[in-house]
Amino acid sequence: MLVVPTREHWARRLPWAAVVTAVGRFKMSLPALHRNRLLATLDPLALDKGTQPSEQTTALPEVLWGDQEPLSKIPFKILKGHEHVVSSCHFCVNDTKLLSGSYDCTVKLWDAENGSVIRDFEQRPKAPVLECSVTGDSRRIVAASYDKTVRAWDLETGQLLWKIRHDTFVSSCKFSPDGKYVVSGLDIDRGICIMDAENIATVAYIEDHHRRSITACCFDPDSQRVASVSLDRCIKIWDVTSRTTLLTISRAHESAISNCCFTFSGHFLCTTSWDKTLKIWNVYTGEFRNRGACVTLMQGHKGCVSSCCFARDSSFLISGGFDKTVAIWDVAEGYRKLSLKGHNDWVMDVAISNNKKWILSASKDRTMRLWNIEEIDQIPLVIKGRRAMGSKIKQCHPSLETESEVSPEGFRGWEVEHGGNGWSVEKNITLVPGAPSQTCFVTSFEWCFKRQLVDLVTEGLWQELLDSAQLEICVADWWGARENCGCVYRLRVRLLDAYENEVVKFSASPNPVLQWTERSCRQVSHVFTNFGKGIRYVSFEQYGRDTRSWVGHYGALVAHSSVRVRIRLS
Repeated sequence: MLVVPTREHWARRLPWAAVVTAVGRFKMSLPALHRNRLLATLDPLALDKGTQPSEQTTALPEVLWGDQEPLSKIPFKILKGHEHVVSSCHFCVNDTKLLSGSYDCTVKLWDAENGSVIRDFEQRPKAPVLECSVTGDSRRIVAASYDKTVRAWDLETGQLLWKIRHDTFVSSCKFSPDGKYVVSGLDIDRGICIMDAENIATVAYIEDHHRRSITACCFDPDSQRVASVSLDRCIKIWDVTSRTTLLTISRAHESAISNCCFTFSGHFLCTTSWDKTLKIWNVYTGEFRNRGACVTLMQGHKGCVSSCCFARDSSFLISGGFDKTVAIWDVAEGYRKLSLKGHNDWVMDVAISNNKKWILSASKDRTMRLWNIEEIDQIPLVIKGRRAMGSKIKQCHPSLETESEVSPEGFRGWEVEHGGNGWSVEKNITLVPGAPSQTCFVTSFEWCFKRQLVDLVTEGLWQELLDSAQLEICVADWWGARENCGCVYRLRVRLLDAYENEVVKFSASPNPVLQWTERSCRQVSHVFTNFGKGIRYVSFEQYGRDTRSWVGHYGALVAHSSVRVRIRLS
């Protein structure tokens, strides 16, 4: 019989008998907790009684290929192969493979094209798998299990690389984007453990990081910060280099926080909660992402929200919930574009392909669904929703309408994250002497971020030339300030491989421009040489804000950004 002294300590002292029939990301056995009256105030289903599943899973239809979701007409595929709850899912190997973890104690690799299982990974756990993660280069995977272990495998061969056992249940595990570290969220210890992914040495062990059990943790894109969320409704950002907690957000939600994920820039963090909402946070200030009235994604789920994932360009966000749906959110405008229905039970995890054409969802109904969203903006429901929001259907953000003027080289596809009153475009600004165009991007009173991913192959550089070691990649940017307000500016340029993993980077943080400084142009430039083979992308990232916190657009002015590739003559 399960005996727990108080309700406040139930999550810290659950024995193995109480988790063998675990549900959701919250590691509880409903029958055991109900018998002991411990779930009255913490049951996620109390938020939506209509979503409570029966003990017997509903009979599933046969595998459907190319079927359509009835209301949205979104094509989908059903992937069947697990014998219990599918708890975690990912895309890998350039979106050609899928990875899943399940309460049937297996981790499976799937073929995304035909939906078949390629392999089960050897020496599998002896208890339900809570979460799995894959490195950016798709060479290794890691999984956390209820048997208190974290295991790593070689994705190509399926061989076990290493296994470690913790003293407590492991509620979450993630690889860092660079593949160097693995972070684990520890249940009873309420802490995080960061390990070297090669030699399994402990880099940091932070016990009692939270006041209650940790539900999820993840690295930022630079592999330098770890975000963790907990049943205590708190968000923490921990710095790997300084080994300090950079940010703590208390009472971030009205109920337990279930999951979290960073934007690709690392500037914002999304959290999901049992209170049926998602929130997007500025990780530098601890404030809500602020643009217009968008602070909380409220109208989307009718039950607990279990998972979230940003698209690589942060243009949209997806979430899964215990209401059996997958929600697709417009990040810029802060509303739900579409809700995908079809799963017969809770949606446990969601993922987005790198090319943004596919969504993968994992469910308690023992299946995964692969949704084709390539034509989502042409769906009548989406068009109707955008009209209702007063938005015009465009392929890019309104603030980028003059993109071709600001980027004379013709590189398309800016990813934009707004701070303060957001980015703005101004013409007839004398910033660069002799420049044919005097159009500038202008920032506001909080950090504004802008990123463009340049595909070198698409721009006409064949792979043999890129790997010839005879190239130089020259990057430059012009920036300045208004006379009456100072500004701060930063630039980061990264060379990426075919999997968009960082190979080498250049960062510049010039001294701030003081108030009442005469307007003048300033150039930042760098030449990449001897960077080796395999470079396929250039990630050009700008940050700017003012120094006076003035409402409006008084921050750094940015213009004439350029990425040029030239052949080095020997």
